[in-house]
Amino acid sequence: GKNQRTLFGLDVGRDLGWAAVHAEAALYEGAEMFPPRDDTLFFRVVAGALRTSGENAFALEYFYNGEGYSDAGTSRWLDGLHRSWTASQNPVLPPELRQQALEGYAAGASIPYASGLGLRRHYLHASWSRGGATAVWTGAVRAVVGLSDGALALTPGVGWAPRGNVTLNLDAILLLGPEDGEYRLAPLRGALQARLKVLF
Repeated sequence: GKNQRTLFGLDVGRDLGWAAVHAEAALYEGAEMFPPRDDTLFFRVVAGALRTSGENAFALEYFYNGEGYSDAGTSRWLDGLHRSWTASQNPVLPPELRQQALEGYAAGASIPYASGLGLRRHYLHASWSRGGATAVWTGAVRAVVGLSDGALALTPGVGWAPRGNVTLNLDAILLLGPEDGEYRLAPLRGALQARLKVLF
């Protein structure tokens, strides 16, 4: 499309009987995460398997984000956050500079979440869900592990469908792992998320 970045993608899948396996890959130019790298090619891939047994479904996936930060890049990003935060709290600086530093800190802290991507390169996703197409109650537990730093995002949830066209989901979000892990850098440690879907 006009003014759109070039993207080459591949999507394959196969049912092996004991599980359905899949892989998706993309090659594209220009970073979606800061810093801008318009003339650089990046590669992403996700590969995994899904197994169903009755009303239970189990999934395991590996995700590689080619534009994610290396250890050195993460250290530079953390140093920038530290400098911005320190300047924003420095009473010697004029209020305008402190405000600019705080805005810089907020922009930097949002990098791992702004594009829906992780900050690093290697992730593992595992999930279990239970509930059929006509089930009133469904349950799920999802976990994303940052293989680069041991960060863990755990999301247990429950769904309720009192009618065929109404679904209410409630999920807990728990950010765990090392103190310097990606998910522990967020200003929150846990949250509740509710979604209501009505079809008409």
